[in-house]
Amino acid sequence: MSQLVVYSASAGSGKTFRLAAEYIKQVIEKPESFKNILAVTFTNKATAEMKERILNELHTIAQGEKSAIANEISSLLPLTQDQITQNAQRALSLILHDYSRFSISTIDSFVQRVIQSLLWEIGEQGGFDIKLDSEPIIEQAADDLIDSASTSSELMRRFIRMGEEQMDEGKTWDIRRGLMELGKQIFTESFRTMDRDEMKRFTHKESIDRLKKSLYQLIDNTISKLNLIAQNAIDELTEYGVTDQDFAHRELGIMGFFYKCAQLPGSAEQMPNAGLARVQQALNDPTGRDWVTKSTFDNKDKFARIELAIANVLYPALVELVDLIQEKTPAYVGAKLILKHLDNLALISDLWTKIREISKEEGFLLLNESNHLLQEFVKESDTPFIYEKVGTRYDVIMIDEFQDTSVVQWHNFIPLVKNSLSQGYFSMIVGDVKQSIYRWRNSDWKILASGVDNDLASHGIERHSLKVNRRSLPAIVDFNNRFFESAKDRILQTLEEL
Repeated sequence: MSQLVVYSASAGSGKTFRLAAEYIKQVIEKPESFKNILAVTFTNKATAEMKERILNELHTIAQGEKSAIANEISSLLPLTQDQITQNAQRALSLILHDYSRFSISTIDSFVQRVIQSLLWEIGEQGGFDIKLDSEPIIEQAADDLIDSASTSSELMRRFIRMGEEQMDEGKTWDIRRGLMELGKQIFTESFRTMDRDEMKRFTHKESIDRLKKSLYQLIDNTISKLNLIAQNAIDELTEYGVTDQDFAHRELGIMGFFYKCAQLPGSAEQMPNAGLARVQQALNDPTGRDWVTKSTFDNKDKFARIELAIANVLYPALVELVDLIQEKTPAYVGAKLILKHLDNLALISDLWTKIREISKEEGFLLLNESNHLLQEFVKESDTPFIYEKVGTRYDVIMIDEFQDTSVVQWHNFIPLVKNSLSQGYFSMIVGDVKQSIYRWRNSDWKILASGVDNDLASHGIERHSLKVNRRSLPAIVDFNNRFFESAKDRILQTLEEL
């Protein structure tokens, strides 16, 4: 079993050189192995550059000429110079005569090849067009959904609520724009990394309705209990000949807290604040001294009645109210927040259904959907042999620009990488967390920083850092090093002072 080789390569440090060198080393050692090497990157331009670099270097070595890669391979492989030249010639000839097996492509292109080969396995028949832009499809789904509102009172109610919420937030009433924003959430990693069962529960309208009912019941039960405790305490004061006017600060004091609890409506976003100074002051004084004004306290007959009412009614009720508020506030606030967005959740469900209907009717597959379809198939298999559906078994895996990999993309490649390493083959990834620029496409630099180590802990990671910049002048490199070192120290100092 071998380890995954990880290169941290800053801009200008020789990333393309390293990838080309490792690829050429594999095919010179065994020319036929090019069919079993998969190298992927993120752009068509990078793919073309990598192919050109490998072919040019192989041609140089095949001609017996010297180059940096040729020198490195000579020092690493137990082959004579003539053997290296002959193997380079054979590898180059094999690649050119079977160019379709020269598997260097973008991740999206590779996934599309696999998906097209797996259409029968995933329950779809016939050829599918690949659409790059999801926005027109979201627009079409939103328009169809708006048209459906004329025959659905529930959908109309959700649209009205969406418009009102947008107006409350100072936005336009335009619900179409709101639906477009919701539709974009469907293609985020947080939504698409859910498994099929989770997604069904998440988008199942009956489940959403049941959740809504249970949340409203939680709120109603909490408010009813709060109202009852406070109102009973207020009503019992008459038996002691005491009114709310006998207490300090009146509606702003402890009795104001009781009235707020007694009259709290179910529409309230928050529970009453039990942490207010006057509430805590009363809670810490069961004698009632801090509940009344000094003049009331000095009136012995009057205070005797109040003291009795506090001891028998108000203080026990206050303890019960504060305990209830502290216990129920997290669930109450959580229920309110969920209900606030539950209609949006139902609309996401409707949009997701519409998008799937449109894609099936028109026979296309969205590009950002292909990775998720492949994930569903991969995670149900113990081995990566489903990738052989494209006609090739890959033993060596190379991934470029790894900092721009998304969670779903990486999960699709883990079986391939694990299989490669388990059989003792070479696999590598190259990236630089500082150059992560595809967050808008769900890239996650944390996979390179630490995720790889966690996912492949049983295999081990062999990390290397390419530290020599061959693109910039020494003065520029030195300035950047000193600037970022100083910036790091200042940030750490600022954080320590907070």
